[in-house]
Amino acid sequence: MTVEPADGLQAVEGSQATWRGTVFENNTTPVTLTVIAHGTDGSDSELVVLDRSVRD
Repeated sequence: MTVEPADGLQAVEGSQATWRGTVFENNTTPVTLTVIAHGTDGSDSELVVLDRSVRD
């Protein structure tokens, strides 16, 4: 699986990413997608901003 952009999303409104790989091409395989923001407050903290299960 790959994610574009490879260095992650920028913390700006409208940022987008593309996930590619066979797990996304096989519509019968459920996928859990988790997006985590790192250091948004200047620290090393992590904040889960999206945690979603995607199914057919």
